[in-house]
Amino acid sequence: MALSYNEYTADGTQTLFASKPYLQEEHLVVSVDGVVQPASAYTVSGTAVTLNVAPAATAKVRIGRNTSQSLRLTDYADASLLTADVLDADANQLFFMTQEAIDTASETNLAGVTFYNSSATAPAAPVIGDLWYDTYNKYLKVYNGTEWQLATPSNETLTFETFFTEVSYSYINVAGLNEDIFVFLNGVKQVKDSDKANLLAASGAKDFFLDLTLSRVYFKTLAASDVVQVILAPADIGNNQSTQLESFTATAGQTIFNLVNSFVPATNTLHVYVNGVRQSAYAETTATRVTFTSGLTLGDEVVFITNQYVQAQSFTAATNVTYTSAGTGAVATTVDAHLKTVDATLLTVDATLLETAPILNDLTVTVPSQYTTLQEAFDTLSKSPTKAGVVITIQIETGHALTSGLDVRDGSYSHFNITSVDSTVTLDAGFTGVSTPSSVPTTNANPIMYVENSTAPKWSILADAQLKDVTGLTYMESRGIINQGAGVNNANRMGLVVANGSTVSAHGSSFVNSGEGNRTTTGSTLTAFEANFSNARAISEPQAAGMDVSRGSTFNCASNAAQNRTNLSGAAQFAINCRRSTVSASRADCSSSGVNAVVVGYNGFVEVSDGLLDNSTSHAINTTAGNVNAKDASITNCGARGVLCDAGGRVNVTGASITNCTGEALYAFNGGEIIANGADVTGFLSTNAVACYGSSTIKANSLTGTPVFSKTVNIIDSSGLIFS
Repeated sequence: MALSYNEYTADGTQTLFASKPYLQEEHLVVSVDGVVQPASAYTVSGTAVTLNVAPAATAKVRIGRNTSQSLRLTDYADASLLTADVLDADANQLFFMTQEAIDTASETNLAGVTFYNSSATAPAAPVIGDLWYDTYNKYLKVYNGTEWQLATPSNETLTFETFFTEVSYSYINVAGLNEDIFVFLNGVKQVKDSDKANLLAASGAKDFFLDLTLSRVYFKTLAASDVVQVILAPADIGNNQSTQLESFTATAGQTIFNLVNSFVPATNTLHVYVNGVRQSAYAETTATRVTFTSGLTLGDEVVFITNQYVQAQSFTAATNVTYTSAGTGAVATTVDAHLKTVDATLLTVDATLLETAPILNDLTVTVPSQYTTLQEAFDTLSKSPTKAGVVITIQIETGHALTSGLDVRDGSYSHFNITSVDSTVTLDAGFTGVSTPSSVPTTNANPIMYVENSTAPKWSILADAQLKDVTGLTYMESRGIINQGAGVNNANRMGLVVANGSTVSAHGSSFVNSGEGNRTTTGSTLTAFEANFSNARAISEPQAAGMDVSRGSTFNCASNAAQNRTNLSGAAQFAINCRRSTVSASRADCSSSGVNAVVVGYNGFVEVSDGLLDNSTSHAINTTAGNVNAKDASITNCGARGVLCDAGGRVNVTGASITNCTGEALYAFNGGEIIANGADVTGFLSTNAVACYGSSTIKANSLTGTPVFSKTVNIIDSSGLIFS
């Protein structure tokens, strides 16, 4: 029984028919005697389909369904309400497509074990479309529902290895020679010329000439080792009454094919194959036109075999009948070999179906033994439905260097875990990263893993990019987990990018020596306790930092103990660069920065209390209209000022040690405010330890060390206000 369509035999008056359940009206396909009806020819109400005109008596009426395969009808959104209707619609789309695929397979008998048989006796219980090679009579036959009919072409194949000579020509004698001939020289199809003399021309020469009077095929002089094969329609059948084979390559959605050879419609003299599979869903529109019920796929190979019999014909074995597929440069083979190829293709289809079978238990696969690349493993296994709680592990085998990146888009893949046998995985010399959209900046393009609009696979390997021109990991509109000890070191672009509303957990991860630093941006959240972002370089990115945080994002790397500090040290420019965002980096190591340890601007906020901000080449803290809490921080040996607070910024360095700075320990101007109660400002090299200008404020009660102020304390004037 069909699962996706209902079929009726019309009585000449009936107009009301029933359909199977469907999702959208446009998915219904109504046909009468194989001809698809336009939507204007009927009306739909629920599962009731009413034709405007009653089909003629005995006409075959099919009310079918073709559910969308290219567009998902349900799109989930975060925090949306999941109702039974929403879930049913999503599940039914897949369910309906499966039913339609089963019906299609049943009609072409792809699922049947009897699709192709080779034996001396007829197979038992055949169904329409089955092929049987009769080894006793050496005939290929097809079952039409009532009996086995001959299906093989009646052409004759002749082979010649010796040749006659006539001046500068070689020739062969072929009895019954006619224009319906195919000639092959050493397996290569030859081109016929209408003028014998042209065969000897210096340029533009073709390959052979037919002399029908002498029954000869002429060539330019052949070698003794040459082999000529001739495929000939028998002379007693005639030019227009032989078996003819025409091949086409379908365009996308093509339904109409116009043939050169004519046939008599509805006489079983036309046989149609698509990619080697016998078809039935078509109409013989005219004597030279065939119309398929549904549009074909781009690149489908379509073969039409026409037979016009006027008398009993003799047939030859399938091994002796040549078959040539469509397309330039196609190599001739035999019908027997082609059918075996079809059989092998069916086995491949069966293997593909197995690959998409549900995965019910934890599964581990290896690269490169089982799959050549990470991408191949992921693409194959992500097609399979997976039972809740099952983990699919893709493991990089020992000694293997990655050859290409992993592109993850538009799905939920948190049940995947990318692991490795070795503690560190390297990149192959010819490694190619993921091709990213043009909107992605070059500083974070060419990533090892690119995730977009997805829940990402867990990243559990530590990759060494070896200073190749790649980005480590990029997350766009996605969620992901980078496990402890995993990450990407020595990328020559950015190491880690979390962008466009992504949320990533990367506790204890490693992104050391990134060429353009690391970035969290555009409403994203990165949590990375005890991670290592040290030695961030700045090859070309002006905002490069151990972590650059911007555009309403959040970066949390706070540690609960000094021995577990997040490492942002050794940055070529900035350890932390924050704009319009929030950073929680208590106890972080931001030391030895090439410019500033912490830069904050445009209403950004950085919490770096008890942090290490030592040995910056310029200022330790540099804020413009931003806020910094560096309570109890260590700010020593800075190449310029310890704290620079500008344009209404606010810095709290209460209890901090701000010592041995080349410039002022505390410098506020243009409305900046510094709170430094109990701070140690010993060992400054500037004239003043504390300077306050431009309507700014410094609250510096109980400073220790030997502070020198740029003005008398406890005064208010046009320059600023200092409390001591």
